[in-house]
Amino acid sequence: MMFLVLLFLWAIAFYSLLPFLERMDPVIQGFTWGIILGAFIIILAGAGIAFSRTTNPETLTRVAIPLDTSRVTRVVRERTADEVVEHLVYGTPEDTFREACEDGWPFKMIDRNDDWIIQDSQSNDITDRPLIECRGIASIVVYNGTLASSEETDHLPEWWDAED
Repeated sequence: MMFLVLLFLWAIAFYSLLPFLERMDPVIQGFTWGIILGAFIIILAGAGIAFSRTTNPETLTRVAIPLDTSRVTRVVRERTADEVVEHLVYGTPEDTFREACEDGWPFKMIDRNDDWIIQDSQSNDITDRPLIECRGIASIVVYNGTLASSEETDHLPEWWDAED
């Protein structure tokens, strides 16, 4: 509807300028024609953009996407000499942290054959617990209790490991 109103106003302006255009200098007449045609092109382009952005209500599904519970993703933190790297491990809900970590082995500073465990934020050993049972961010630690690549204490704020 707005397009038709703008087109009508453009037509009125165009026809009201015709008598004046005949008496103008050719250079000014050319500029005036350019402005008139430019305004018409802008009106058409704006209408094209407006019509192309309309949404068809039939294309909206309004249906929730079901959650895929066949795969579980958990975060396991690896401490390197100068940073903390977080890795995603995947598995079925019944897979243990050990199985999920060994499946992809994302850790750079720890050898797969080393003695290591996975700890939760309260330092509980969750290595052989299913992924579905543990929430929050876990950390990989070598078996003797020292961090994998550093003797430093955790420099992250206390809220970092807060569970939901």
